[in-house]
Amino acid sequence: GLAVREEGDFRRVYAIKRLQPKYRLDIRARGMFLEEARIAGMLHHPNAVSVTDVGEDEEGPFLLMEYIQGVSLGQLIEEVKQGGEMLPVQICARIVRDVASGLHSAHELEGPDGKPLELVHRDVSPQNVLVGYDGIARLTDFGIAKARDSHDRTNTGLLKGKVGYLSPEQLRFHKPTRRSDIFSLGVVLYEMLIGERLYHHEDQSEAARHILEEVPPDLDAVRSDVHPLMVELVFQMLAKRPEKRPGTAKEVAERLEGVLMDLVAEEGTASVEDYVSARFEKRRLEQKHEVEHLTHAFELGRLSTRPPRPRRRAILGAIGVAALITAVGLWAIRADRPSPEPAPAQTQLAATKASVQPATEVIPATPAKPIVEPNEEPSAAEATAVPKKKPVSRRKPRTARAKTSRAKPAPRAPQKQKASSKTESASTGNGSAKRSAGQDLMEWVK
Repeated sequence: GLAVREEGDFRRVYAIKRLQPKYRLDIRARGMFLEEARIAGMLHHPNAVSVTDVGEDEEGPFLLMEYIQGVSLGQLIEEVKQGGEMLPVQICARIVRDVASGLHSAHELEGPDGKPLELVHRDVSPQNVLVGYDGIARLTDFGIAKARDSHDRTNTGLLKGKVGYLSPEQLRFHKPTRRSDIFSLGVVLYEMLIGERLYHHEDQSEAARHILEEVPPDLDAVRSDVHPLMVELVFQMLAKRPEKRPGTAKEVAERLEGVLMDLVAEEGTASVEDYVSARFEKRRLEQKHEVEHLTHAFELGRLSTRPPRPRRRAILGAIGVAALITAVGLWAIRADRPSPEPAPAQTQLAATKASVQPATEVIPATPAKPIVEPNEEPSAAEATAVPKKKPVSRRKPRTARAKTSRAKPAPRAPQKQKASSKTESASTGNGSAKRSAGQDLMEWVK
């Protein structure tokens, strides 16, 4: 199946791989399934399909894998065979070169501790090779083959590998190595070139006997246009004894690269991308439409289930408008109040000075009723409360104060009156100063 994952503005289609329903509750099968996720999750190579995530839902465990738009190599071989043709030698060389590169990356894989995992795929077959419409071949299904210790388990339906691709040492129950995978890849290359199964028999034991005892047919006798270096390479890859085969998959890829250089010089470049797209044009369009449909359905589902985002700008705008209306209302109320009688210039200057230095403010002979207790600071509730009777404000409006600042100062009062004011001030003490500050605060609030 397919799935769409979205992270922010990033959206991508993935392939979902699941266990068969009859194995979902099998502990051993689930363990092997998760082992594939662990190994393939560490593998990052352009010629290998990696696992990006693992999970479980109501349908059992699943692997989230890279989605490749293309066909399996088995489908490509069958399509060409149905048309009565054979795969071009250059196309065969390019595909197997890619697979060998991905296989070598798996063989060289190291664990988190830096030690080699000595990974053996054990299931290299045309069904586990994906040929993309981009012209790149990729090896897939890592990890599952790791559980294949005997050929009897091939018949359980859990593993995709077939006896016809197992190496002789695997059939003898010897420990497989990377050269076992090279044997399997040799069988794949041979079948691509001749268009027929190499070790195929209805009786699996008979197929195993052919692998163990019989030498494969000579390629020259079946197909004459195969490059001599490729014929030699296939013969070595299918050797019965592991030590007679190429030591690494990287060596296979390098030797095929040399063959490709000769073929390109003789006949020009043959593109795997063009070849596969031309053969599977209808299928390619179907896959493209499937992805587009899935993406569109995901978008509709996301829009229908996504909670609405808070409209912060609208909320802030409403708060701003409400604050503006409140401010205008307060200004209108303040404008309707009668303006206080203008005080003498000396009093205005004293009040202005008191706003900076309250201790020097001139206190009237009969002070108003105190707002707070003499020895306590006004609380928030007291400071903001509006008294029933509006005290006479001794603070001049800004416009009047501005005009007063330009007027000539009033003549000073006699020295005796000033001393009397100082005496009055001293008699009231700190409590009077605090009452004056509370009155100023109330006047400012109002």
